Amino acid sequence: MKFIKSIISSKKIIDYRAANFLGVQVFRVLLFRIALFFSRRRNSIVLPAKLESLKREGLVTIQNYLSEQEFEEIRLAYYEILKNYSAKNDQKQRSANALDFTKIKLTPSDVETYPVLDKIFRSPEIKASFSYLSGTTINVAEIFVEFVRHEKDEYDPCTTLHADTFFPNQNAWLYIEDCNLDCGPFIYSRGSHRVTLRRLVFEYYSSVKHFFGGRSSPRVSEKFAQFLNLSPTEMSAPRNSLLISNNFGIHARGIGTPGATRAAFKLSYKETPFSLSRDLM
Repeated sequence: MKFIKSIISSKKIIDYRAANFLGVQVFRVLLFRIALFFSRRRNSIVLPAKLESLKREGLVTIQNYLSEQEFEEIRLAYYEILKNYSAKNDQKQRSANALDFTKIKLTPSDVETYPVLDKIFRSPEIKASFSYLSGTTINVAEIFVEFVRHEKDEYDPCTTLHADTFFPNQNAWLYIEDCNLDCGPFIYSRGSHRVTLRRLVFEYYSSVKHFFGGRSSPRVSEKFAQFLNLSPTEMSAPRNSLLISNNFGIHARGIGTPGATRAAFKLSYKETPFSLSRDLM
């Protein structure tokens, strides 16, 4: 039973070496997709036409997402939250990746202070996208203020092409300022969210390599990038753009120009794929 529970858990790679050598990771990828199909049907989840590229390409960008007035209000809220946080944290907040990276978690209670945040918490596009990728109806529970200032010789392993985990999962950004090439925009290989034979080969290889020092979020080497026919694209976007991605697809953080900044609200939700598990146990 413990082994079965580990298979249908959200753990990126299970801790059974022999099972992974026998291809259990490939089985998990396929099993989740089957469960996802039936979960969508049971919950009557259909992706709206305006978000169709999420199904086709793995991501969708909506420009001019908010009205000018709403966006200006949410922009002011963003910088006020950032300013208040910085005042309480004198030392520069740095991630383990040696980036000047500030990340502030907000909750629905923050809407009481900044009512305009409800435009994100109650976003129908985000709810529809996240629900589609998880197979069950999702209401956004948390959101982050992200602010990145790029530095010379910064180290960030997330700038290497990778997939977050073995099942479709959700991320969204509402850009507060223009995100051009200098800002290190999100990089995504369109169509790489599809389950193909070559992708299953990559999943198998990565699960086996994990026991020899590989990362649980599999990195894509140049040879595998060619094998998978990847075409990474830097997703530059003007401010007030909403970008939603399926991070089962191959993606990376962009490398920015020293001194350039990136400002956005970020939402992510990784539904346990087999909550779904209650349907399989």
